[in-house]
This record gives sequence, C-alpha cells and structure tokens, in this order.
Amino acid sequence: MSVDPPSPSPGTSGITDAPKPFDSSATKSDVVLCSQDFKHFHVLKDFLSYVSPVFDTMFSSWEGETAGWVVDGKPIIQVEEHSTTLYNLLLFIYPFEREPPCNIDTCVEVAKAANKYDMVEIDKKIREVVRKSHIIGDPLRVFAIAVFLGWEDIMKVAAYSTLGVPLRDFGWCQELESLSAGKYHKLLRWRFTCHDAVDRALTKYNDTNFLGFQPFHKESKLSGAASFAVSLLRSNLATTGCPQSNVLLDETTKNTFLRKYPVVQRSSLYTILESLEATIDEALSKVCKRC
Repeated sequence: MSVDPPSPSPGTSGITDAPKPFDSSATKSDVVLCSQDFKHFHVLKDFLSYVSPVFDTMFSSWEGETAGWVVDGKPIIQVEEHSTTLYNLLLFIYPFEREPPCNIDTCVEVAKAANKYDMVEIDKKIREVVRKSHIIGDPLRVFAIAVFLGWEDIMKVAAYSTLGVPLRDFGWCQELESLSAGKYHKLLRWRFTCHDAVDRALTKYNDTNFLGFQPFHKESKLSGAASFAVSLLRSNLATTGCPQSNVLLDETTKNTFLRKYPVVQRSSLYTILESLEATIDEALSKVCKRC
C-alpha cells in the first residue's frame, strides 16, 4: 500500500472509475483507492479506519498532509488488490443490507486482503458467507482453504461435511497443493475414527434390540424390522464409507425398509428410522467433541 503516484499517469485512458457505489459520483468520499488494475475507488476514510487498524494508523500519520497524487482534492492510495477483490472487500465494509454474492475464489482473495489490513470483523463476515454458501458444494476444497487461512471453525464444519462424500469421490483442487501431508492424514484418520464409531453404535443397537426407551422382544416383527434396518445401514456404510446419517438413511434405503414390512404400522417403522438417525448422530457427536 502506497501513496506514491500510480502508473499509468493521470489523464491517461488506463485509469477508470470503479463501479457504483464507489465511482466518482460518491460525493462524500474523501480518499481514493487505486487497485492493481488501475480502477479508482472513491471511499470514506472513516469507514476504512473503523474496520482496519492498518488504514487508521496510516491516516493518522498524515496529520493533515498527504504525499503523492491527489485527484479532486482526494489523496490516492495505491493498493495491491485487483479491482474485483477490492470491490467485494468494500461491499463487506460498507453497511449494506446483504453480503456481496462472492464465489469461493473471490471469498479467498477478499479474506487475504482482510487479513492483510487486519480487518477482524470483515474476516468474520467472509467466514459466514463461506459457511452458508460454499461448504456443502465442495467441502474438501473449503477444508483446505480454511487450513490455509487459519479458519479453525470453518475447517471443522468442512471436515464434518466431507463425511458425506465417498473417499473415491474426493477430487483434486489447487488448494490441496498447500495442504500438508500431515493435515490430510489427520483428516483421513479422523474420518476412519468416525466410521468405526458409527459402525460400533449400529452393531450395539442391533445386539441390544433397543428402540427409543421401549424394549421389544426378539421374536416380534418390530425386532426383525429394527435388525433389517441396521443391516441396511451397515451395508451402506461399508459401500460408501460415509458415516453421516443423511447418506446412510437416504431415500432409497428408507423406501426399501418401508416396503419390507407392509403390515407393520408406518409410525413404528419411522420411529425405528428416527432412533437410528439419532444413534448415528450421537456417535459422530462424541467423536467431534474429542477433536
């Protein structure tokens, strides 16, 4: 970040205004940020100072004087960020009603800029966008990104989401290049621990013939239904390697189970499925608490 005159020089066609609301029509702006690709962002110093100690220190050191290039009476600060990154960063800073619709690549670049300028609150906003919009679609990539950016909370959520993806479907992404072998090994070991915990919980459920809080006899149709449901889930677990309840209890599995016992009350069958879902989730929760 510099207050030295950027190139190309003033008056050339290489410098253009940023998109609204950061173009030259922003009449109350008092400083201009010049992006890497020479777009001018007309912004308020107070907003930048409030969210960034880096900008606040720089503005305070001016003491009423500025060096370098001035346009329309506003000092120009050259920054290293591309205009796309800078535009989205400013959208996070300004008090708009919603976050900018960033894709994951833009989120990463904006997060890097937020860290560079020590914008702690903006970093939290970006994490929330990633949490809400990007983890489910590509959890392994988000996990690698979270490790790189030091986002421990996002890393844990992304790691949990990878449990719904079969190992054979783990794809490659550029971010994996920055993930250490140790971190990747730890993720896989944790996955296997979750797998084994769920398998033990299902085995115990099958052996104890336990439904909610009401025991039932082994010779009853309900007992047979519970055992069949457990066998379906353990088969899914062995096939997919995914210890998440939403994967093991997919619609195909539920329909197979319900069709198997047409004479048993549907409410009882659904109670079995709900009980098994709770059993799986509890087993995973215990593993996660130890991490």
